[in-house]
Amino acid sequence: MEMEPNRGETAGNNRSWKRPIALAGVSVLLLFQAWSYFRILPLILGPRVILQPWLMSKGFILYDQIADLHTPLMPLLLSIMAPLFHELFELARAALVALLTLTTLLTFVVGKRKSGWLGGLWAVWFFTMWSYTFMFMKLWHEAFLAPLFMLLFLFEGPSGTARSRRSQILLGCLGGVLFLFKQQAVVPFAVFVLWSLFTEPGLHSARALRWRKIGWIGMGAALPVLAFSAYQFLHAHTLRGFWYWTLGYHLEGAYVSQAGLRPTVEQAGLIVSAGLLVPAAALFFIEAARKKDPSWKTFGILLSMLLAGCITAYPRFNFFHLQPALPVLAVLSSLTLSHAIRRAGSARIFPTGIAMALSVFWTLCPGYGNYRPVFKPTNRRPIYEYSTVIPLVETLRPYVKSTDRLYVFPDYESNSNLYYCMRRTPPSFWIFHYPWFLSDRIRARILESLEASPPDCVVYFPDWFGTVSAAPDIDRYIKTNYRLVIRYTKWWDQDVLLLRRIQ
Repeated sequence: MEMEPNRGETAGNNRSWKRPIALAGVSVLLLFQAWSYFRILPLILGPRVILQPWLMSKGFILYDQIADLHTPLMPLLLSIMAPLFHELFELARAALVALLTLTTLLTFVVGKRKSGWLGGLWAVWFFTMWSYTFMFMKLWHEAFLAPLFMLLFLFEGPSGTARSRRSQILLGCLGGVLFLFKQQAVVPFAVFVLWSLFTEPGLHSARALRWRKIGWIGMGAALPVLAFSAYQFLHAHTLRGFWYWTLGYHLEGAYVSQAGLRPTVEQAGLIVSAGLLVPAAALFFIEAARKKDPSWKTFGILLSMLLAGCITAYPRFNFFHLQPALPVLAVLSSLTLSHAIRRAGSARIFPTGIAMALSVFWTLCPGYGNYRPVFKPTNRRPIYEYSTVIPLVETLRPYVKSTDRLYVFPDYESNSNLYYCMRRTPPSFWIFHYPWFLSDRIRARILESLEASPPDCVVYFPDWFGTVSAAPDIDRYIKTNYRLVIRYTKWWDQDVLLLRRIQ
C-alpha cells in the first residue's frame, strides 16, 4: 500500500503485479457484494421508494398532494423509471444494488488516486465489510449521496480545486444535485469547495479570483435547483409547498424537538470501531501541516468531508444516514495505513502488522457477522416495510371491493405500503401521521381532503404512536362516519380495524 502520485503512474508501475491483483480483488468484492444484496441479504424498502413514486406515476403532485420534508430527486427519479418494472419493489432493489456498486467503484477510483492500487483495493474491502452495518440495505436519500460524495473528489486537480471555468460550473451542478437529493448535503459540499479554494496556492492573495470561482460554482449549483423549480411550478402552479416542506418546516423546530434521536451505546461502539484509524489520520494531518508536507491537504480534505458528511444524520441518528460518510472513511483509512507504511521506511513491519491485524479484525467483525446469511441462506428473505404488509393485505382484501377508496390511519412507514399492495390511492393529500407532522394546519388539510372525497374504507390502527390523541379531530371524524367490519389482532401484536363508511 505505497503512496503513489495523485495523477497517474509510470508505465512501469502499471505493468507491476499490483494492478492485476487490485483489479481482480475489486472485481471479486464487487460481484460478491452485489450478489449478496440482490439475492440474499434482507432489504429495507419503505413507502418513500415504493408508494411515493407510484403515487407520482398516478398523478399525485409532490409537495402539493404528497407531503415530503426531503428534497425531491429520489422519488422523482424512481417515478420516472417505474414504467420499466412490473413491481416497484423490484425497481427499488435494482436501484439499491446499482448505487451500492457505483459507490464501491468510485471508492476504488478515489482510493487508488490517494494511495495507489493496493490502497484502492483495501478501501473497497473496508467499504464492503462495513456497508451492511451502515445499512446500505436500505434505499434512501443518502444512498444517492454516497457515490456523489466520491464523485466530488474526481474534481480535484493538482491544486485541489476545479481547474477551469467549465469544471467549476460542473462542480456547482453536482452541488445542486446533492442539494436536490438531501438538503443537509449542502454542508459537506460547501466544505469541499471552500477547502479546495482556500488551500489553492496563490488564491489567498487573489480575493477577486477566489470570489469569481465561487460565483461560477454557485451559478452551476443554481441550475439543477432552477430546473426542478420550473418542473414543480408547471405541475403545482406554485413553489410554496416545495419551499415550505424542504426549508420552512425544518425551521419551525417541531421535527428537531420531537423527532430527534441520538446514537445508542452499541451504535457509538460500532462507530468507534469503524473509525479506529481516524485519530492516526488526524495526527498525520497535524504533522504534515507542521512540516509543510503536501499530504496535509489530502488528509485535511478527507477529514473535513468525513466530519461534514455526518451532518446527514441530523436530526434523527441512524446508520443509514451515515451512508455518504462510509466511502470517505474507507479512503481515509486506506490513506492512513499507506502513509504509515511509507513513512516507516525500512521498518515497515510494525505498521504492516497493524494493517494485517485490522484487516483480520474487520473481516471477522463486522464482515463475517454481516455476511453470515450469505453462507447460510434460508428460503425466507424479508423486505422490511413491505413483506410485513402482505399478511395484512391478504386478510383485508376479501372485505374491500375493487372500486373502494381506502384511507390508512395512522399512516406511518410500513403500513403506508398498504396503498400500493392493494393498488388503492389515498385521498388527495398524503402525509405520514407522526405527531410532529400533525400541526393544526396539516390536520385541517387532512380533514378537508377526507370530506371532499370520503374514502369507502378506513384501515385503522388505534394503538400506534399516540397519534390518535395527537389528532382527536381526525379520530372523531372516523368514529362518527365509519363502522367496524373486521378486527385483526395478529399484526405486530396490535389491533387493526377495517371500517366501512356509514351510508
